[in-house]
Amino acid sequence: MIDQQLLDDIDEALARKEIKRAEVILARLLRGKDFKSEERAALLVRRARARLEGARPDDALEDLQTALALDQTLEKDVRTRILRGDIYFARFELAPFGFADRADTDTARACYESILETVSKHPLISWAHYQLGRILLSENNVESAAEHFQKAIAVPPYPPNIHALCYERLGFIELFERRQAESALRYFNLAIEHYPSSDDPGWLIQLYLRISRAYLELGRHQEALDTGRRALRGIQDGSTYRAALPEAHFALGEVLSTMQGNEAEAIEHYLRFLQSSKRPLGIDVTWSQVHETIGNLSFRLERYQQAIASYEKALEFNPYHPWEVNLRYQIARCYYRMRDYERTVEAIEKMKKTADSDNAPITDWRVYNLLGNANFALEKYRSAAEAYRRAIELATPSAAGLEKTHIYLRFSEELMRSPN
Repeated sequence: MIDQQLLDDIDEALARKEIKRAEVILARLLRGKDFKSEERAALLVRRARARLEGARPDDALEDLQTALALDQTLEKDVRTRILRGDIYFARFELAPFGFADRADTDTARACYESILETVSKHPLISWAHYQLGRILLSENNVESAAEHFQKAIAVPPYPPNIHALCYERLGFIELFERRQAESALRYFNLAIEHYPSSDDPGWLIQLYLRISRAYLELGRHQEALDTGRRALRGIQDGSTYRAALPEAHFALGEVLSTMQGNEAEAIEHYLRFLQSSKRPLGIDVTWSQVHETIGNLSFRLERYQQAIASYEKALEFNPYHPWEVNLRYQIARCYYRMRDYERTVEAIEKMKKTADSDNAPITDWRVYNLLGNANFALEKYRSAAEAYRRAIELATPSAAGLEKTHIYLRFSEELMRSPN
């Protein structure tokens, strides 16, 4: 017979997220052979919880299925039914990219819905609503998801942090689905108020990053920066939430890039994001955008070689970039600022070929003006004149700097006719 104190120790360890401690006790107990079927089942259910907490849902499911075979009365136990739903939802969430199976969320959803339909009062009712809301959110059923988060808040909190988790999800919906940053901030602040002080502070780090994003959306840049830095400090101070490090650097880079005079620090955070993230194997829009932003910031700092490398990386990570022509124009501008006029011309000619292949001819007069300037510097006056004429055709009469283009066109034509 199992000592109840040992079971209590296991439950306490699981509640405190002391997974290894729980697994050590369970391993020792499960080596015993003098247990009744229901006692072994009780141990296996606890090991399933430990394995789920350790991000091993397949192992957890195997333990749970064995426990149910040993003790069929567990089928009616609410905690076991919740555990089954949690395992299947975790299988979906933790599946490698491209291998997530909606059948897992369907099974989890059925578990939670069955509990809500058949059980009127139980401490875990709030958890069932929360998990069901998360599943609905993963299916882009935003309104129904929000309803379940609100229902979870309307009942007593169990576990103690459940209301905070629900407020965070409601804030997420307001910020990313409804684009209501002010409303999102209200929910995020409620999440902070309801988060137990004894819980892992790592969760709050992720929340601060959401708050930083909301401030950025509202144009409150200094508050966005302060909150992002607070999140980063929390990670660097030894938080267990190290997985948030790339996101923290990305958030700070995003904020700083909008604040004049902070380009160098923004670049540093973006580079740290790249260093702390796993390099994608193929096309990745986020990495492409980061490199493009580094390119723009470097251009502002007159670090033209770095800008060129970043723009080329942006195209490498997204060969189908919708603004490829614009990036190639920026590369040409960098070469021109570096007085490398040959490469300026090469970059623009490549840019024109890209535009022609996309059946989207270049209509920005500044491109041809730059081409004219580069050819003029190379003393290729005929090519310069042709480029200036095309620039004038495309420009509006009020375009800034157009008068200078007319002047250089005249110079080019005169120099073309000059015997020297």
